Amino acid sequence: MVDVLNINNDTAVLCNFHYEQQTVSDEELWCDSVWDSVLCWPRTKASDTAKLQCPLAKGVDPTKFVEKRCGDDGKWEGRNGTQDSPMGWTNYTPCYTSETWFLLRKIYTGNKDAAEVIMEIAENTRTLEFVGLSISVTALLISLAIFCRFRSLRNTRTRIHKNLFVAMAIQVTTRLTLYIDQALMKSAPLGLDHGIHNTPILCKATYVLLEYARTAMFMWMFIEGFFLHNMVTVTVFQETTSYRMYRLIGWGLPVVMTMTWAIVTALYYPFT
Repeated sequence: MVDVLNINNDTAVLCNFHYEQQTVSDEELWCDSVWDSVLCWPRTKASDTAKLQCPLAKGVDPTKFVEKRCGDDGKWEGRNGTQDSPMGWTNYTPCYTSETWFLLRKIYTGNKDAAEVIMEIAENTRTLEFVGLSISVTALLISLAIFCRFRSLRNTRTRIHKNLFVAMAIQVTTRLTLYIDQALMKSAPLGLDHGIHNTPILCKATYVLLEYARTAMFMWMFIEGFFLHNMVTVTVFQETTSYRMYRLIGWGLPVVMTMTWAIVTALYYPFT
């Protein structure tokens, strides 16, 4: 088991060491450098306000700034201007994106008990979703194994089924991976932030894969219906040529659609 206290203590030591060489006047009062469990704050002159860039995290805009005030007595100010904690209080609310603020306003309506009920419902819903997704991916893998095992099932219709199931399996597996990562990071001690959502490149790649799998899944659903329509209405049906075209549409078109989505998202939502 990881010792949370030791991790925070070690980080605080590193924070103090980082600003150890900072030159300050002995004739004036200064707040000591401090680690507030999120950012490392430098020594700050009494009655002044320190300013740092917001941390890189989900739901936070790192181009914004967060402030921390050093009191007149050389101690970090608490939430109400008091010194109720050696590390003081840091107001991170200016860092939130508009989307994060929208969610917070939905959850916290001024009634703490109501907010706790909403969070409990959300956690229970996520648990049910996790169980359902686990059952789904298991059933999909069993179905794919059956399709691959029996030669009598190897035809165009079942090939389309297999592609649809593969797209579904990729989508479900990716979502499960994200949920597991979120659960692990939520229970992890402060200072351990190497999850998917805290690794920008990995996070973006994972969500692009999720969007691609979701798009491919619906594309193969469309192909399923189109194929059945052709079986009923078209007299002459060339399986080989049609299947190649289906495969190109089923996996190729979602690439174009997903790349378009990724570019637009990167341009308009660079910090989400």
